[in-house]
Amino acid sequence: YIGRMMKMTPGTPEGNTLYGWIDLTCGRDSLVKKSVKYFDDVISNPDLGSNVPVDCFFGKAKFHEMRHNYSSSLEVLNQAVVQYQGYTPALVEKMRIQLALQDWEQAVDTAQRALQSAPQCL
Repeated sequence: YIGRMMKMTPGTPEGNTLYGWIDLTCGRDSLVKKSVKYFDDVISNPDLGSNVPVDCFFGKAKFHEMRHNYSSSLEVLNQAVVQYQGYTPALVEKMRIQLALQDWEQAVDTAQRALQSAPQCL
């Protein structure tokens, strides 16, 4: 179905994001490497402005996390936190990456921000 959708309406943000996640989670390294292109196409689309789907940010961050490139993952999650202010899952993911980077102080600060908006989130 996704292939059919991409043929009918190529380049849609939702379609590219979904395609990126499918490739990212399929387990085949060649497709995993290709998945970031789908996320980049959406994030760099000037027509979207601040309407990039949050799943796209999460997908690109997960791609970098799987490659153990935590600083790039954190950079993408920072974009998500700015664009989706008050969205607790973005803060929780950012905290997880800060823990992987062993940036304890920033992880605590991010956890406190998340707990302020959703006391039961951690």
